[in-house]
Amino acid sequence: MEATMRIKFLRDTEGKCGAQEPVTLRFDPADASIVTVTFTECTSPDPDDDDAPEWLIGRHILACGGGVPGGDIEAERGKRLLTLTLRSPDGSCVLGFPVAELDAFLKETYALVPLDSDITELHIDAAIAEWLGGVR
Repeated sequence: MEATMRIKFLRDTEGKCGAQEPVTLRFDPADASIVTVTFTECTSPDPDDDDAPEWLIGRHILACGGGVPGGDIEAERGKRLLTLTLRSPDGSCVLGFPVAELDAFLKETYALVPLDSDITELHIDAAIAEWLGGVR
């Protein structure tokens, strides 16, 4: 499932402040905790990379705001905009997503996989055991 919306660059390191660009949001029920955001009109700084930049963002962060302060992704929900801060070694930007359009997209994802049901699918103990090579 996917949707396209126009977002606004509120602040960035590449001089796009104030620009509006389309992004594509994709949701795969098989990976229900994630929404893939693709910047369809942006290009990678790597000349050998023709792919549009993508960010994997927690669906819960888009729905409720949050993130780790100073981390790669932070979100704050307002009445009209979700302010999303993205940071990478190449730079950072603050984006404004229209809440009405974002909520319409999220509502469709909830019809496929209810919010928080993706969390119940996590098997933390098994994942930790696998990461530790079976040592408990």
